[in-house]
Amino acid sequence: MNVKWLLEPETFLGEAQLLVDTLKKLNIVHKVWSFGQPYEEAKNTFKDDDCVIFYGSLQFSRVIKREAKWIPGVYCNLPKFECLYYYPRFGQHLVNSDYVMLPLGELSRRKDWLFDKLGKNDQLFVRPSSGFKSFTGEVMLEQEWDKNLRFLAFRNDPETLTIVAKPATISYEWRIVVAEGKVIAGSQYKKYGLIVRSADVPVEVLNYAQSVLDSIKYKPDPLWTLDICQANDELKVLEVGSFSCAGLYSCDPETVINAANQIAWKEYCDYQNP
Repeated sequence: MNVKWLLEPETFLGEAQLLVDTLKKLNIVHKVWSFGQPYEEAKNTFKDDDCVIFYGSLQFSRVIKREAKWIPGVYCNLPKFECLYYYPRFGQHLVNSDYVMLPLGELSRRKDWLFDKLGKNDQLFVRPSSGFKSFTGEVMLEQEWDKNLRFLAFRNDPETLTIVAKPATISYEWRIVVAEGKVIAGSQYKKYGLIVRSADVPVEVLNYAQSVLDSIKYKPDPLWTLDICQANDELKVLEVGSFSCAGLYSCDPETVINAANQIAWKEYCDYQNP
């Protein structure tokens, strides 16, 4: 296999260095792209007909998808990482299974109805549907609702599709890497809201993730990430994300690289020999 990697590790605040070091150890050709370098020049990093995997920011991934001709290039099928797309497929498995979708501009007018139907302890969880995450999901207090909405309206259009859900008390969070519908690696990344990095993922979390994958029809990319959480003593799906633009935390980098290379090379060969 002659799979190459283009990485923007600064996106992940140094947490991608282990991935870069492992690529070096495995003698896999790779190029590190730094902030400040023109995105438009990235397409000249490798030949047009190279087999390349990109790993970095959402912004950079858009440029790569638009400008470069590499196969596979970017594993970030952004429309399929929108809540509008994946919420109906995960349904009862979601930690935010009690939710409504509304345009952001309607949240102020529907305040009383939303808190009556979904409020818990005078709180609601709010996040954008978009996989690009135009704002960060958060729990909002009723007394600060109008102030928070004014802030969101300053940076977002009124038609921005928004998820409003019943808040959940989340104790643990794990990131799972999925390759061709199978769980291949995992890492804990939060505990009671605090940052924790650990490759020690309980087997029941891995088994739960796989059982969810086996029970739904959702395959956004050959390679993607699935976040699992423990809420009220239950395991639930927190959200999904791309592979190319998601932190791997303490997932075993060699396992991830080997799986990614096999998938990318197969896709490349299939493209070259249709």
